[in-house]
Amino acid sequence: MNHTELDTKTLLINWGIWASKSPINSLCYPSTEPYRRMYSVPGEISPPVIDDKAALVADRILASMIARDETTGVLTALYYLTGASYQALAERVNRKVKGANLNRKGVSALVSAGESWFEGFYFGIAEAANG
Repeated sequence: MNHTELDTKTLLINWGIWASKSPINSLCYPSTEPYRRMYSVPGEISPPVIDDKAALVADRILASMIARDETTGVLTALYYLTGASYQALAERVNRKVKGANLNRKGVSALVSAGESWFEGFYFGIAEAANG
């Protein structure tokens, strides 16, 4: 499937699937091992519908987002990597970051902002490449 036919959330979901199968298991820098090799166990979740090139572009965009706005970038990446609820992410951040006081609505707003940031960059790159 052509990555320009997918919406932002579908791209991020598929990036999360791709990245979660990384043997390195580090945020935003998954292995460049093609995901096809990571799906050898029958009954696992379906492989992503994006190719390695599209996943790597998404990965780099998320890494850039984290560099510019760490909270928004990390929450967006974790949301799509883990599938955790907004409430679970808020609790996780509040436990790990001294002075953090996020709630479900705050995380939702930050993830939504991250999705918009991602969309602008990803589809801008795709348009420039196809233009």
